[in-house]
Amino acid sequence: MWPFNRDKESDPAAAVAKKVHKRAYKSAQSSNITFGWATAASKPDYDIKTGLRALRARSREQYQNNDIARKIVAMHRNNVVGSKGISMQSRAKFIETGEPDRIASGIIESAWKDWGRKEHCDVRGLRSFKTLQDLVITTALIDGEVIVNKVSGGKYGLQLEMIDAELLDVDYNRDVAQGSNNYIRMGIEYSSLGKPVAYHIKSSSRNKDWYEYNSTSYRRIRAENILHIYRHEFVDQSRGVPWMSTALHSMKMLDGYVEAAVVAARAGASKMGFYYSEDGAEYHGDGVDGDGNLISEAEPGMFEELPPGTKFQGYDPTYPHQQFPEFTKAINRRIASSMGISYNALANDLQSVSFSSMRSGALEERENWKELQDWMASEFCAPVFEAWLDTAILGGALSSGSIVLSAGKIDKYRDVSWQAKRWSWVDPIKDVQSNILAINNGLRSRSDIIREMGRDPDEVWSEIVSENDLLESLGVKIVPDVGVIEDDEDEAAVVEDKPNGSTDNEG
Repeated sequence: MWPFNRDKESDPAAAVAKKVHKRAYKSAQSSNITFGWATAASKPDYDIKTGLRALRARSREQYQNNDIARKIVAMHRNNVVGSKGISMQSRAKFIETGEPDRIASGIIESAWKDWGRKEHCDVRGLRSFKTLQDLVITTALIDGEVIVNKVSGGKYGLQLEMIDAELLDVDYNRDVAQGSNNYIRMGIEYSSLGKPVAYHIKSSSRNKDWYEYNSTSYRRIRAENILHIYRHEFVDQSRGVPWMSTALHSMKMLDGYVEAAVVAARAGASKMGFYYSEDGAEYHGDGVDGDGNLISEAEPGMFEELPPGTKFQGYDPTYPHQQFPEFTKAINRRIASSMGISYNALANDLQSVSFSSMRSGALEERENWKELQDWMASEFCAPVFEAWLDTAILGGALSSGSIVLSAGKIDKYRDVSWQAKRWSWVDPIKDVQSNILAINNGLRSRSDIIREMGRDPDEVWSEIVSENDLLESLGVKIVPDVGVIEDDEDEAAVVEDKPNGSTDNEG
């Protein structure tokens, strides 16, 4: 409280405090507008523990019933995994010279491709490795985390067991037996240093139609056998949350809004109405149905004569209003921003889209896809490959004829790269011309460009050699058509480069 004999406005300390207050973070200030906004942070695991089950249930429900949620998942599968999946390319080299060891690379790539068949890689024999990649990105989106158990067995000594993330009990928290410093939080057992030691999976019979949330029986699996895949967004985060978590509320509200609009539109198309009497007399209609409701039938071109004193009041809702398209578009933009994808691709809306705006949106979106592809390769593909390489080479499964890859050189065989889907552009001629200029000026290699296109350079070279040999044997000659691009703002034209400058076809 200010003393009565002091002027608050003229007090130097008050003036300084007022200036500091104005300079403070506006988003940290409390007011009637920001009432209810959090002012104290809670631990990430606390928020996850209290909200994960509801988030996951709602995320699964939206995927099952919401068109936008299903499109989001389809876009991630198509762009992160693609039609051929994320493929491995061996880069094995001779230790002495550093030259590529093409024989060893061929053996590794051939065996890896064979292991990727469903009868070898999946412990249940139901999914190929490409299908498992689809399942990983889908599960990460909907459930927030993926749990993979590396099981010994099969032709190459390794198979994968996909475990439902809901079986990693978020409510299982306890200290381990006396004499141990280990502790269990949200189903994961940790050492005293916070390193995962084991995963406690609820024992669940596959013939049951529901989850048992009060389970007392758990299957303990050592952490080195488990791939626990999720996006780490906070330092102290032990479990993953559905990627659609921030968009779920908008999707649910928009779904309800659209449903209400459709119902209103159907009601408006039905042209319903009510009979009423100004003096309160009862209207008898055409009788009653089995439930005692009045019957009044209306057919096209027919009208019913009303009793004296009875009037008809029409019910003609005009909804949806004109703002319906813009409102739904605004909400869909929020959802698209939350997921890091372009609105036009999500909503299939190309209205009023220019070439430059589409290119700008696609480029930003593709950077997001590339980041997720790298995440998939590093979190799922690479750990699985290294575990497979260990078991396959120790079991003598990596061989071709008399050549057997030695376990003593396993470090050299670990050198691989992962190639994911790449996208062609709407104006590929300019891209090709740009690549030619980069090659001619020593700025890029042909192999780099081929990899950017989603192909293995060695495969491309082999195809070119085989094709040239075939064409030569058939007596077919191909004359390359070297063209230049006329730079135009709206379109790209290819002009055949002729000595006399003519652009006419000369046969």
